[in-house]
Amino acid sequence: PWAPLASMPAPDLQLPNLQRVWISGGAAGRVTLPDALRSVPELLLQDTPAPGEYVQAQGVSLLRIQGTTPEDLAAIDFLAPGLLELEIAPTPFEPPQGEGIESWTDELEEEPRLHIAPDPCRFSSLQRLQAQLDDSSLVILAQFVKQLPLLRRLGTLHTGRLLTSLLSSLPAHLEECVCTVPMEDFKIADTDGAFPAALQELCQHVSQSSWGCLHLCIVEEDPGNWIAS
Repeated sequence: PWAPLASMPAPDLQLPNLQRVWISGGAAGRVTLPDALRSVPELLLQDTPAPGEYVQAQGVSLLRIQGTTPEDLAAIDFLAPGLLELEIAPTPFEPPQGEGIESWTDELEEEPRLHIAPDPCRFSSLQRLQAQLDDSSLVILAQFVKQLPLLRRLGTLHTGRLLTSLLSSLPAHLEECVCTVPMEDFKIADTDGAFPAALQELCQHVSQSSWGCLHLCIVEEDPGNWIAS
């Protein structure tokens, strides 16, 4: 088990083999990180930085952020052009279906955060994107995904009404893609004697493209969680 450091490491700390660092929003821009923590390949932000905070780091190729709010994106803007891999933590981009904004806000005890689409021009070197790409997030992220010129690896696509338009715009030369199909679709398909329509559409697209690898996950949707089968 791990826990946050009680105090900042000494400025002269030497960690030549350090590969990954987790930092909180408060440590991103209001505290001067020692050099040993400012030059690492992988950086993971535990929460959304406050307005005006920014990440001071060098040599970062993999970055994990908690969402795409203006504060999230402003904090990493300096890092964006050099990133090869970006991970966006699973984020509620909109209230759950059937629930009003008031009940959702009461449950979370905080106002829902406004998410915006990142500027693909700032992520021109990005080769891998990992995010929960379902109908709610694709409303915001679809155009971003389509306009990444060097994208090679993508996950995780969730079959839904917006997947069709996204598939037609994805690079034909993806090296790797991860997609999920709900178990419920298979249960419905069994009664019709056919494969789920979403899976047929996905396989047809893959057969017409030059994708190197497709990871297909059959999942059960368990109130708020995706559980791989």
